[in-house]
Amino acid sequence: ATEDLMRWRRDERRLRRALDAAVTCVARFITDPGGGYCGVSWGKDSVVVLAVLAEAQRQCGATMPAVWVRVEGRENPECPQVRDAVLAHPWFAGIEYHEVEVTAGDGGGGLTSQRGFDEAARRFGARHISGVRSAESYARAMRERHWGTTSAHTCAPITALSTPDVYAIHA
Repeated sequence: ATEDLMRWRRDERRLRRALDAAVTCVARFITDPGGGYCGVSWGKDSVVVLAVLAEAQRQCGATMPAVWVRVEGRENPECPQVRDAVLAHPWFAGIEYHEVEVTAGDGGGGLTSQRGFDEAARRFGARHISGVRSAESYARAMRERHWGTTSAHTCAPITALSTPDVYAIHA
């Protein structure tokens, strides 16, 4: 039991350091000029990124809107419930929230989504905060190795977190 508690405390400290680093990363990104937005899908990763954005805004005083690119007919039907529950929580009180809706159709899912992201960039700026984690794909791991957590146009503050880390943050 003592060994388990020691491991628990180590894991909590490691996770706290990772979250602090994510908040610092986002705070730097949103204080840079050039606009932009925080992309949300209402999945587990984007809710964590939104929580990081909320804390970064409190710490640095700058803001960046959160934007959900909704593809009609292709979204998870539970996303609106997650959105409503999250945005009703006091932690997220300072979040400016917008939705960009596109109609699914002629270009396939990826191209349809791209139209939505292009519209979000037109409205809010091309820079964005992303909830991608390198554990989700080889391409994302390579992106992190090349650019780190932040490039000129993208901030991926939770890229190094594991799936269990994300669930632990939610818990």
